[in-house]
Amino acid sequence: MTRSLLMGLIIISGLFVNSYATTSEPVIAIIIDDIGWRQKDDLLALQLPGPVTYSILPQTPNSTRISRMAQKKGKEVMLHVPMEATHDNRLLGPGALTTKMSDKEFFDILEGDFNSVPGAVGINNHMGSLLTTDELSMHRLMNALQRPGTPFFINSKTTDTKLPQEIAKLYGISCTQRDVFLDHDNESGQIINQFKKLVQIAKEKGSALAIAHPHPETIKTLDLLLSNLDYYGVKLVPVSQLVKLRNRGGFQWREFSSHSLTAVKN
Repeated sequence: MTRSLLMGLIIISGLFVNSYATTSEPVIAIIIDDIGWRQKDDLLALQLPGPVTYSILPQTPNSTRISRMAQKKGKEVMLHVPMEATHDNRLLGPGALTTKMSDKEFFDILEGDFNSVPGAVGINNHMGSLLTTDELSMHRLMNALQRPGTPFFINSKTTDTKLPQEIAKLYGISCTQRDVFLDHDNESGQIINQFKKLVQIAKEKGSALAIAHPHPETIKTLDLLLSNLDYYGVKLVPVSQLVKLRNRGGFQWREFSSHSLTAVKN
């Protein structure tokens, strides 16, 4: 899709969504995760305008360097922790947490993950359809997050479980979940449609959280969307700010029953 045609779609869709504007300014947050393996794509993603948040896979070739570069640009950084899935665990990569680990192994690996992504203010799961449904593992995780900087947990929602939120509450850990995957279908028109859904949720609920990936088409489309955010009547904020708003009652947030696919990565 050419830039001019893409721009036309963004303007038209923005005017359509803006007709549902509310009196208070709703907020959105966007996480670009799976950062760390592909330097060219990662560096391109760092050029996105505004307070986009970057979730970096631990112990990857670019994890530490990209983390520091993002923070120099004033961007927020998270740790994208690989977690055991119901299948396809060969895709987990280094620094993964599994249900079979001892307490010491679990905590040592997570500590190594944090060390490889300096400055991470929170975490979200990479895959994890099994580990996020395992009660013992979630107790271990939330216990480990009781550390300086009070990191929060974002449930990437690769399964419909609410267990992470329930156990996080017991430990006083701030926790919320994503509302929309922007680029399950990595085509500009579909990314725009998912972005419109994100805006709709924000206008209905006060805030909305999206996850996307450093694919060239995603970054190109998001660059234009975020450069023309005024059309949509929402404000882009870092994920930490959205989490604080939701957890302190800044918005009357209720879970949105998203029709977007829950298992982009399981």
